Amino acid sequence: MAFYLLGWAQFEHLVKKEAEDVIEGHSRSHQVDGHAWRFLRKEAKRASVRQKLDLIFHAKPVVRNGLDKDYSVRNEAAHNYSMLPPEAKDVSAFLRKLQTLVDDF
Repeated sequence: MAFYLLGWAQFEHLVKKEAEDVIEGHSRSHQVDGHAWRFLRKEAKRASVRQKLDLIFHAKPVVRNGLDKDYSVRNEAAHNYSMLPPEAKDVSAFLRKLQTLVDDF
């Protein structure tokens, strides 16, 4: 379980960085939406991981929904000491899945 949670911790860090990059890129706009992105840039630290995942994967709802389920499993394991379900116990496969998502950023 430790490697599973470590994999998530690394993935969360990359999600945070990717969300910052997306926000920063859009905040450079001189159009009206640039103001909204600049406001979001100031508030981004308070955004949850799920909100950052929404930002990154908004155009890929199937991927986003899968990550939402996986993140719920992660939370149960990390905060409630729940056992991992069988599909999450193959940590190597799960980490490859996360790596594939990161490569797609």
